[in-house]
Amino acid sequence: MIDIYVLNKDLEEIGIIDAYTSLIWVNRYDEVGDCEVYIEATNENLTLLKKGNYIARHDDDMVCRIEKVEIDTDTENGNYIIATGYDIKKIIDQRIIWGQSSVDGNVEDYIRNLVYDAFVNPDLSARAITDTKGRQNFFLGNKTNFNEVTSEQNSYKNIGEKIRDFCKRYNWGYKVIINIKNFYFSLYKGTDRTDSVMFSPDYENLKTTTYIDDSSNIGNVALVAGEGEGAKRS
Repeated sequence: MIDIYVLNKDLEEIGIIDAYTSLIWVNRYDEVGDCEVYIEATNENLTLLKKGNYIARHDDDMVCRIEKVEIDTDTENGNYIIATGYDIKKIIDQRIIWGQSSVDGNVEDYIRNLVYDAFVNPDLSARAITDTKGRQNFFLGNKTNFNEVTSEQNSYKNIGEKIRDFCKRYNWGYKVIINIKNFYFSLYKGTDRTDSVMFSPDYENLKTTTYIDDSSNIGNVALVAGEGEGAKRS
């Protein structure tokens, strides 16, 4: 079982969860990932899995912010918490391009400028991302040095949607990671393993398989009608 690390709103580790009923952890390349934890509703777990806290794993870059907490009451099996959240890169969707923005050159530089102007050093200080103490804690990560260029103009568009548009166009991924109580945004490109990865029961790399042999929709005769009406169709 993979340990879950819980962080508070200031990105400080406040606990570890090493026993749960189920964990859904979906890290998406060019979209926003999500997660769900189904766990016994003990006092400790209720304290940790609060809305606004973060959950992380040491084997994955994705960190999720808890956005919904449900209590599932069952008189036979006991009470359980269902905590669901989203990849913290969803925070990028909280800002729009403020006014008009143009690019005529490197796309990565343009994206980083959008993020910098909206999150790191905005003209309106209230738009900056800070912790509960007012400390700036959102920064640009390392540059990838992509070479793609474009020429276009954008106005008042959602920055997250615009980044996803570029990522799908150029087959990039994007992420926001946490390092030493700070958020860091960056682009990246995955490795294409199409020609080197094969899945087969022979290789024992499939956990479950299902085989269906279905003839319910098979027909062996086709009647095709031509032009005309009623019996005159030929």
